[in-house]
Amino acid sequence: MINHPHSTSAPTEMIERFHTMRVENLKLFVIRRLHATHSAKENFMPPVRSAIHCFFFVTHGETLIMIGDESYLFKANECAVIPAGQMFSVRYYNDCIGFMGGFHTHFLTADNEGKSLLHTFAFLRKWGTHKVLFDGQSGQYVANLFERLYQENESDKNESILKAYLTTLLVEIDTAERKMLTQTSDLSAANTLCNQFLEAVFDQPNLNLSIGHYAEKFNVTQAHLQKTVKSCTGKTPLTWMNEAVILEAKSLLSHTEIPVNEIAGRVGVLDPSYFARIFKKQVGVTPLAFRNEVPSY
Repeated sequence: MINHPHSTSAPTEMIERFHTMRVENLKLFVIRRLHATHSAKENFMPPVRSAIHCFFFVTHGETLIMIGDESYLFKANECAVIPAGQMFSVRYYNDCIGFMGGFHTHFLTADNEGKSLLHTFAFLRKWGTHKVLFDGQSGQYVANLFERLYQENESDKNESILKAYLTTLLVEIDTAERKMLTQTSDLSAANTLCNQFLEAVFDQPNLNLSIGHYAEKFNVTQAHLQKTVKSCTGKTPLTWMNEAVILEAKSLLSHTEIPVNEIAGRVGVLDPSYFARIFKKQVGVTPLAFRNEVPSY
């Protein structure tokens, strides 16, 4: 099925792949391309607890993924590592291109119940690192590894080659993780604040709320919040707030019959005509036109 340009169904479709995997297959390995060339916020997708280790690698765009109780923003050259048994869900994505997939622990260590793999790579444990960042050179190398894995899995499916590439990939992730751990705690604190802000913004999109409201919520100054979010994401807090409101409105227009005036109020815009103007400026069509364009599946 080809997604409609304004469709918000893609995150659910991506995650449902993990539900349909034959997890009883101890040699399971799967990889798919991510090619979500539009924006969406997913409100209606229940969290997934996959029986295999899952990964997302972003080469372009961004996605917000909740892993356990924490939200993480992933951009180019960043990888999500989700251990088997960990709960996760995609909250938002924007022009997200890259790879997703997963593998059973026994795919690499079928002879020792997977214990060696979990001992070697701490990020495959539930309490391990869920977000790994690569620099430009390493990111390109890792992207090439994902591409080779994808091509091999789509063609010959040579298990020895797949295992070799996957092992190399895990070593690269482990190396990047260890490098991250040597960085200053200031960076960790900045990422935590940024992720908390994004989670709050997407949890309750509301243009009536000010940046000062969020600064007070997280016990920081408005200037510090502005600087931190801009530094971590490349976007200002206000830009994120506007995006969250538009995506919430698009989701409500797509999945409900709630009148446009009421939707405007729900996202903190008391003047429906103003809501229609800002929606059209961001999306290119009016709210009613958007609702009429989205097909029913």
